[in-house]
Amino acid sequence: MSNIYENINQLYTKTGFTEKYGSELWVTVIIIVLFLIAITYFYIMNNIKPILADWDNQKCNPAVIPFAGLINNGKNTTPFEFTGQNFTYCIQGILANITAYAFQPFYYLMKMMTDAFSELTNALNSVRAEFDNIRTSMHTFSTETMGRTLNITMPIVQLMINIKDMGAKVLGILSASMYTLMGSYLAMKSLFLFIIDLIITILIILAGIIAGLIVANIVAFGALTPVIAANTAIMILILIPTIMIKIFMDDILHLSTRNTPSVPGCFEDTTPIKLKDTSIKNIADVVVGDVLCDGSIVTGIMKLSAKGQDVYNLHSVIVTGEHRVYNGVTNTCINYIRGEGGSAPWVKVKDHPDSKLLNKNEFNKPYVYCLMTDTKSFMINELLFSDWDDIDETVIEKLTENCVPKGYIPPNFTNADIHDYLDNGLHPSTKIKLKSGRETTIDNVRVNDILIGGEIVLGTIKIDATKLKGIYEYRIDDDISIRCSTNITINNYLGGINTFNLYGNTILDKTPCLYLYQLLTTTGSFNVHGLTIGDYNHGIDNLLI
Repeated sequence: MSNIYENINQLYTKTGFTEKYGSELWVTVIIIVLFLIAITYFYIMNNIKPILADWDNQKCNPAVIPFAGLINNGKNTTPFEFTGQNFTYCIQGILANITAYAFQPFYYLMKMMTDAFSELTNALNSVRAEFDNIRTSMHTFSTETMGRTLNITMPIVQLMINIKDMGAKVLGILSASMYTLMGSYLAMKSLFLFIIDLIITILIILAGIIAGLIVANIVAFGALTPVIAANTAIMILILIPTIMIKIFMDDILHLSTRNTPSVPGCFEDTTPIKLKDTSIKNIADVVVGDVLCDGSIVTGIMKLSAKGQDVYNLHSVIVTGEHRVYNGVTNTCINYIRGEGGSAPWVKVKDHPDSKLLNKNEFNKPYVYCLMTDTKSFMINELLFSDWDDIDETVIEKLTENCVPKGYIPPNFTNADIHDYLDNGLHPSTKIKLKSGRETTIDNVRVNDILIGGEIVLGTIKIDATKLKGIYEYRIDDDISIRCSTNITINNYLGGINTFNLYGNTILDKTPCLYLYQLLTTTGSFNVHGLTIGDYNHGIDNLLI
């Protein structure tokens, strides 16, 4: 009983409206809907003719849509299919109308934005048109101005071209004249030397004949006779002009019948060189940058032909006779290297009292070697030798006073600065043409090679480039440039110019140039890109003229 009571109490006290009357509510709704459908159906059926007459306007009436198939059945369709088709059509039309109405503000906004952008485009086109007018006006103005300017300047330019052309022609004529004069001078010099050499040869032959006659008279008569006295007088008369002609040629005209110039002194390839670390190398194996036992740093290596060299043995050092050696004691020698010994008594090896001349059997090697150092001297077997340049205090003083462009070298210039400021060399990529027609770089040129101009290479020089004050690219002409140091003589036969006086561009190679190269030739020069370049000896010698 209690459960029944609790269920009844819960039914009337704790349940909601829908739980109590939900079924009745749904029944009521269904009855009302059915009632409305019935009323609508009967209304439509009673008014079917007006609806059919105005079907296009009435087919989407909410009261007509559910009964469209009954009112106006379509062809080949059932009433239900026609009602569905009509419903779909009406819903689409209603949604289209609603959407169009809903998006009218957006359409209006888009129209306003389109109009605004159209106005902006028109404004920009107007600005562009104005700038176009300005540009056209400026172009017209500049064209007319340039035309009038050209009308004025072209005659001047033509005049300058004519002047330049005339100057080039004059330069060509002068160059041809100078080369002609130089050729004539050299031809006359050769002829003069030939004549003098012939005269000297004849005089020497006559002197020999007369000397033979004198000896024959002495042998025949056993005493001096008038014939011997006459022959002696004639020989003296012949010798006097011969000696005078020789002195005139050598000391006044500076002419010589010698074809190949002498090469300064150098050493045998196996000459031992002691380094600062106490190791010993043959001079042929020394490299640029080595530090010698006396503290000197090797700044250059020279390899030269030994042909025609007189070679001596001085305290077991095999060296050519023209090389200078310090003729003093060892301690004084060390002091001199340090700059503490004053003037040193330098002598040539051939003039040293302890030197001994070697014959061809004792020395027959094809090459000799020499060093260049930052102190301009180096030691071998306790002997102090000068390096290739043979620099002394007089040369330093002359270079400091007037031989180099002012301001280039420091005022306290010493022999230790010569390499940094005045050493000369060419970039290893410099092209050199040989007599055979082959072209090679200067670092591959070898001793005794014959160059394009017939010059014979007497020596090759490898120079430390890391401490030089300048390595530049000098543009001589539009299509001719040369990479070298700041002390290269160009076209030395015609007076020449030095790269000191030229503007050079800094070389911007990715790999820095560590070494420069130079040559020594029989003519004192060689050809590079059509330019006559002074050989290594011109570096210092050209500054002392």
